[in-house]
This record gives sequence, structure tokens and C-alpha cells, in this order.
Amino acid sequence: AKFSNYSKRAFMEILGKYGVPVFDYHIEDLEREMNL
Repeated sequence: AKFSNYSKRAFMEILGKYGVPVFDYHIEDLEREMNL
């Protein structure tokens, strides 16, 4: 976001538009964190 001159929010929206995940979690890590 910093190098593209977009706010973090705008950059995340652009990534989402192109199907690029903002967070790269392994399913096991995500499940473990959700159970905390």
C-alpha cells in the first residue's frame, strides 16, 4: 500500500477485487486461532 500511494483500506479492496488474499493463513493456523 505504501509504495502504491493507496491507503491500506483501498489497497486491500483492490487486492480483493482481483482475488488476491490479504492474509495468507494455513487452514490449521486459522482453526487454531479461532478456537482460542
